[in-house]
Amino acid sequence: MGGLSPLLLPQAGARPETELLVQAALVSSLGDLLEAGTALPQFLTSYLRAETPPLLRSVAALAFARHAGPAAPPAVLQVLLEAIAHRELVEASFGQLPQVYAAHYDDFPTHVCQTLAKTGPEHAIPALAEVLRGYSSAGGDMKELRLIEEVQLWRECRGVAESLLAAAFTEGELPGGVRQPEPVALPLRQLQRMALTVLVEEEALWRPYAQLGYSQEYQLFELFEDFGLPAAREDLRALLHARP
Repeated sequence: MGGLSPLLLPQAGARPETELLVQAALVSSLGDLLEAGTALPQFLTSYLRAETPPLLRSVAALAFARHAGPAAPPAVLQVLLEAIAHRELVEASFGQLPQVYAAHYDDFPTHVCQTLAKTGPEHAIPALAEVLRGYSSAGGDMKELRLIEEVQLWRECRGVAESLLAAAFTEGELPGGVRQPEPVALPLRQLQRMALTVLVEEEALWRPYAQLGYSQEYQLFELFEDFGLPAAREDLRALLHARP
């Protein structure tokens, strides 16, 4: 296939934000449809430049990461981390894309983290650990957060935690369906140990959230059990020191 050029979609009378959404939808679709061996990487790279609108940069980076997996270059991962850090520039528009609107979609940061989880543990675990630490910092003094913000913060932390576990233990795949996972094999590999250490230490995941109550405890139990891990924080700490 010949080279691909950045899409130019002049539409008379169209609002700039509408043109941007159409272009982002096409870039994302091409990322899903074009196969390996095409000029897709070069095409997507043209959208990763700093001057590209944030929505287009994010969509191109997501498509690149989906396409390349563990071969995704550091520049792509950096764009995805920036997209999470500055989600207010992207989130609302991203949710309007047709393929996003029609799919199961929780929220923008969780979607990005699930994509990062499939870029291989060497890349994904440090990147996702950085995201989770960012949530801990963003939480700050919980007394200053409104109740709805508190709940949203924890749900997003849980989403990052799930992606981090997937990167470490299931090659980026989220647990699906009803299954009884095997207990995790010992000894833990270095990157698995890194992921689990981050999860055990980050207070944003474990501090009690008033509006969640029992639901928080249950969801944490389910989260770790789905990956064949003990659910209690103390047991996870013990696992870090366990021997086969």
